[in-house]
Amino acid sequence: MKYKQARASERSFDFTDAVDFIKNQEGFSADPYWDNKRWSWGYGTAAGYDKNNKPPGTISMAQAEQDLLDYVKGSYIKITMALNSPLSHNQMTALLDFDYNEGFGSTSKVIKNINNGYTTQQTADEMNEYVYSGGLLNNDLVKRRQDETRLYLS
Repeated sequence: MKYKQARASERSFDFTDAVDFIKNQEGFSADPYWDNKRWSWGYGTAAGYDKNNKPPGTISMAQAEQDLLDYVKGSYIKITMALNSPLSHNQMTALLDFDYNEGFGSTSKVIKNINNGYTTQQTADEMNEYVYSGGLLNNDLVKRRQDETRLYLS
């Protein structure tokens, strides 16, 4: 039943804001680039995992945007199925960006705390802890978490 509810709410959620927010955070690269643990391209989607073998070719903006939208729609379903209560549009957009950047493992920890009664400020504070890459403080992640926080709290 929860899956059907998630699919129904997917039809009413406007993914444009989430896709645009993520595109703004990620930027676009037609060529694969090494991104800490994998090769990425487009708007940050995975292109390969072997550091020693850069994937060949390029990705178009249209294909990259479709890949991003597909990912976000899948994330939306996972997130709404895991939540005990709905989020506002801005909160969902911020959480979708967080999930796109950090993965569902980290997102599920945030969701667990939302379900356990965390306030919006406590949730934003928790998301702001994810600012490290390769064990080092990453200023790009600090800015991204700040942007997500502003959106989540608005």
